[in-house]
Amino acid sequence: MKLNKWIANAFGYDLLRGSRTHALIERHLQKLFKLHRVECVIDVGANTGQYASKLLRNGYRGQIHSFEPIQETFDRLEKTAAGVANWFVYPFALGDQETQRTMNVLNHRTLSSFHVPSDFSRQVNSGAFAVEAEQQVEVRRLDELLPGILKGTPS
Repeated sequence: MKLNKWIANAFGYDLLRGSRTHALIERHLQKLFKLHRVECVIDVGANTGQYASKLLRNGYRGQIHSFEPIQETFDRLEKTAAGVANWFVYPFALGDQETQRTMNVLNHRTLSSFHVPSDFSRQVNSGAFAVEAEQQVEVRRLDELLPGILKGTPS
């Protein structure tokens, strides 16, 4: 396996796609959600909604609250979630204080971060870790938002 493919897998995107292990993980999540009667999922750094879409395809019917601060990516997330009554999307990041911060928007959007990519990251896969732009994003505190999010969710 190429090193950059390993790095991609280490970051979780496309992890085990199509493999038997991936299917086992999905079934395990289904059982866990049912066992613990999960009624609300907080999807932080939702990107375009891949995780939430997968939950819905696998039968999850509780609320999903997806957070994505990068405007272009949020616009795609909003379109993906359109028409799903229990899927709510928010155009901001979550953090320990309410503020505005500069987000490094990377070539591979799922890797975008407040942190600048390390020299090692850029060496291993400069294409994915290249900073394409910087964007000011709103940061909110989850503990401030949680009462509103959980309103109407069975306890």
